[in-house]
Amino acid sequence: MIRPGGNSSTDFGVRQGVDLSLSVNTAVFFGPKVTVSLTNSSNTSVSGVGVTLTTPTGLTLAEQASVTDGSFDASSGVWTPGLLESESISTLVADVSAATPAVYTISAEVTASPASDPDSTPDNGLTSEDDYGSDDIDVPATGRVNGRVWDDADGDGLFDSPETPLNPMVRLYDDATNVLLLNSLPSSLDGSYSFDVLD
Repeated sequence: MIRPGGNSSTDFGVRQGVDLSLSVNTAVFFGPKVTVSLTNSSNTSVSGVGVTLTTPTGLTLAEQASVTDGSFDASSGVWTPGLLESESISTLVADVSAATPAVYTISAEVTASPASDPDSTPDNGLTSEDDYGSDDIDVPATGRVNGRVWDDADGDGLFDSPETPLNPMVRLYDDATNVLLLNSLPSSLDGSYSFDVLD
């Protein structure tokens, strides 16, 4: 390129970088799940980023996941967030299940990006970089609590005709701490209710 005054210079194309980081958090209350948060800390938007979730043998990701952006393929564990706006956070929340109660480690890493990152490299497996995260989840055994609410007019503990079903709010408490765990409304007009709970 020739500038006014006769001086010449050369422009070199430089790929603009973005600063991506992610975190992995798990929870078991109301059902085991994993949350992956992907942060774009730069002032540049980027698309074409891929994040891969890795689960150990025995732990399965649900086919449907809640994502703020993009799409998720549970079979491969790949989350494609779509367009990541500058200074933004995108999240993925997926239910997990296990055939055997145990402690499992779930990890995630940025495995694809069209832009350079100042402090990490996609898909290099380095756990010390900020584009990698992991968390342990202690998956307990599951159980079910169910029953029926009715006006037991004769006090015999049996639902007899013409006794009337009731539809109150049913609450499940922890016997040891008296802490409220779950609320449920009877699922039908016969006063029946059901809780899927963790042991």
